[in-house]
Amino acid sequence: PMPLNSTLSRLAGGSTSDFELVVPPVRFLWLQVQPVVHAFVVLEENKVAITGDRCTLKGSPFIAKVKLNERFSFNVWSELTWDDTLDKVKDTAISNDEGISNQQDESESTIYARSRIKVDVDVPRPFSAIPKRAIEATGDKAMQLSLNILLRSFMKGLASDYERWASDPEYRRRRAEMVEMANVEKDLV
Repeated sequence: PMPLNSTLSRLAGGSTSDFELVVPPVRFLWLQVQPVVHAFVVLEENKVAITGDRCTLKGSPFIAKVKLNERFSFNVWSELTWDDTLDKVKDTAISNDEGISNQQDESESTIYARSRIKVDVDVPRPFSAIPKRAIEATGDKAMQLSLNILLRSFMKGLASDYERWASDPEYRRRRAEMVEMANVEKDLV
């Protein structure tokens, strides 16, 4: 489950890499804004890259009134990488009085995330009376807080999913079937 009532879903009619992320609403003074981001996810052997340059703002009627969706550009980039215990495990032969035994290196798996968001806005009235630096600082802080909350919760869920995958053969089998089905769909497109 996604945090703060946000949602992440595949785009209907899109590729298996196209997703829609509905971010929880953010409030600026009396204005409520709920970003809906079109994200593209690329899976590689050692990382997951998430990019997006399309965002639609929903929320207060003011958004449509001032055509806010036509007044901004948006770009987001996130990258997830990992150090995986399974990649590091090494069997070592140890001699002892009872013969030879195998032991495993007890390393921990770690997931890393890096993200960047860039938004440029042609500020509409009445906000244009406020210094642009103040608006940018407020907007940047709100977006960074939202991203941090979403990312932290996502990472916890991902870690929990990985723990289950690592310890449950049936779950691994079902996940492998899902990947295979996604690859077949991708080949059909």
